[in-house]
Amino acid sequence: MHRHLTRVVMAIAMLLVAVAPAAATVFSYNGTPAPVRADGSYTVGGLITVGTTAQTITHLGVQDTNAVGVATDGFLTGGTSVGLWSADGSTLLATANVVTASPIFDTYRYAALTSPFTLQPNTSYLIGAVVGGAEERFIDNAGGAAPFGAQSGFTLVQNRFAANGAVLTAPVLNGTLTVGRWAPANATEIPGAVVFDTSTTAVIRADGPYTVGQLISIGAFDQQSPTWAFRTSASTASRPGAGLASGPRAARCSPPPPSPAPTTWSSATATPNSAAR
Repeated sequence: MHRHLTRVVMAIAMLLVAVAPAAATVFSYNGTPAPVRADGSYTVGGLITVGTTAQTITHLGVQDTNAVGVATDGFLTGGTSVGLWSADGSTLLATANVVTASPIFDTYRYAALTSPFTLQPNTSYLIGAVVGGAEERFIDNAGGAAPFGAQSGFTLVQNRFAANGAVLTAPVLNGTLTVGRWAPANATEIPGAVVFDTSTTAVIRADGPYTVGQLISIGAFDQQSPTWAFRTSASTASRPGAGLASGPRAARCSPPPPSPAPTTWSSATATPNSAAR
């Protein structure tokens, strides 16, 4: 039994590779040049419809802009509000306050929801953020090509807004003109941290038993893409016989398992509000 378990552990340990699952968003910005507005304030967003598969969101976001387009300088007053409503605007389903210090991903800064929210298949929702005026400028290409589009699994049905000043309000009014003219609000699911993945074929060993693992280091948090950088800096092991060691430490077993060269830097996804930040 111990030998069989060791075979499994050794196989897993020899296949460890750090990976970074992509964060799926509701909207994407395609970079089309467009005017930037500073009037308002308004709640600006859209009416979206979910496809045939349910979508879980963990964060709501607001696009970071300046006088000429997208930026990384944060918000004019340090933060603004974003919300998700039922299609008729009668029920606020999720909300967040996004601030300048919030991590940025694909031009949007995101704040975590209190708990994940599942968007039901074939169901419509409103999404919007308080922008314009003192809060944050927003991109609006009213009569030209759409700067924004819905990602796979979503359809952008209409531009929407609410003219209720700086108070977050369900955007029930039709923004007309080019669909995708604006999208200052966004939502995403950022997967939990994945440090290792089994993605490479390797030899399976049956000697031992050992406690086998990796010494990893955590690098800088990437504000552009909410990920941590991980590096396996050493292959380590200890030899407690059939028992579990307090921790695998290098050169504590004789003979130790061979120590391959450390892997190169890679990334593993972590949520922006990770306690490790």
